[in-house]
Amino acid sequence: MQMGTILTLSPGQQLTGLALTLSPQPVASGKVVDADGDPVEGGMVQALTQSWWRGKQRYLPLGGAQINDLGEYRMMNLSPGKYYFCVQPFPASRMDNPELPAPPGKPDIRPVRTCFPSANSLASATPIELKVGQDAPGTNIQMQEAQTYHVRGKVAGALPSGLKAGGAVNLSPREDSAMFFFDGQGNLKPDGSFDIPGVAPGAYVLTLLRMSGEVRALGRVNVDVASGDVNGVDLPIATAGSLRGRVSLEGSAVGNSPVDITTAHLTLVPAEPMGMMGVPRTNPGTDGAFALDNVLPGKYTIDTNAPQGTYLASATYGSRDILGKELDLSGGVGGELDLVFRYGAAEVGGSIKPPQENGSAPQSAPSGQILLVSDTLNADGSGIHLASTDTSGSFSLKQVPPGHYWAYALEQIEAGEMLNPDFLKALQPKATDVQVKENDNLQIQLPLISSGDLRQIVAQAGLPAE
Repeated sequence: MQMGTILTLSPGQQLTGLALTLSPQPVASGKVVDADGDPVEGGMVQALTQSWWRGKQRYLPLGGAQINDLGEYRMMNLSPGKYYFCVQPFPASRMDNPELPAPPGKPDIRPVRTCFPSANSLASATPIELKVGQDAPGTNIQMQEAQTYHVRGKVAGALPSGLKAGGAVNLSPREDSAMFFFDGQGNLKPDGSFDIPGVAPGAYVLTLLRMSGEVRALGRVNVDVASGDVNGVDLPIATAGSLRGRVSLEGSAVGNSPVDITTAHLTLVPAEPMGMMGVPRTNPGTDGAFALDNVLPGKYTIDTNAPQGTYLASATYGSRDILGKELDLSGGVGGELDLVFRYGAAEVGGSIKPPQENGSAPQSAPSGQILLVSDTLNADGSGIHLASTDTSGSFSLKQVPPGHYWAYALEQIEAGEMLNPDFLKALQPKATDVQVKENDNLQIQLPLISSGDLRQIVAQAGLPAE
């Protein structure tokens, strides 16, 4: 990820002569064939990238392309980077009747989800590095076949109101169930039972989601398929609830200018895959009270913007401290969420030290990206501040909570590196120690870590290059 240069304009100033360079996007294309080399009709190829998010490594879908009647696909609108290409089969013989049984006495052999070039899992797939403007033809995928089985079960308890027969029950691969692929589907029957055929061996998440404008009910349970049918699966159904709480301010505003508490928006971000449907968000009222409606049981991280000049000093759920931690609502939605913002957010600014070569005079300040990392990363992956230099080579990080930090100036950094705790640990010997106190306005100079130095750090730590 390369951030742009910050432009600071004074009142009435005109800035001319700006040049923006557009780089051509890479293109990947290829053909999907079966075990005999014949083209596979229909379906979709999906491009995924591996990245760190909220302290966890995940596969994120970044593009997709339909397969035509010749088995061909062409994927555009991709950014440069490393991708995994996967395809989910939609054989014509199963399209009209997905529960079509195998011939009596014979194993149920079907095409299964396959990733480039012919892997049946992301862990064994081969990623492809796409560069700026690159045309990557020949990204061919040979579909694999496997003996498949049934997953049968029933919704535990009575069906919630509005959750009727005919709803789809889906199986997604557990290695990354944020993928928009289903490795099996079945329809919910009037008695709440379901039968999903054609499931290859593997680890899955079984889900049932009912939506009517908003998420209303969710069923989720892990299922492992080995070498036979899986019967008797109980699918518990969780219904949405409301989470109430209060936002308050403590301390004194600098300059006696109190902030507007209603500007503090609050969002619950699902911490688990397959939880990205429906992200509850709200703003507190003038009295600080708020209500997050339509919240499903599960694990969340709290995403909030501190009002100007403040920082989030405390977060409690009931009697539990959850500042920088996951909010666990797996047992149900209820209780009180209290957030306390405190006046005293600091500002950390400065510039990058110009390099000196062979005793020559310093050059003009170089540009780069500034990374300020708390020395104790939060469990939810937060605690990282990022900025880029402006046209004069200066930078400014605002709304910084007090604490101890490691600061870096990097020529370039990828988002996956920035959020990777192993990378940050390897980078720490290059850090500048920064102690931030309330209401500080610190000015620091940071040595530039070049892209070459960064690659060397990654290689010495044995980390995969982004």
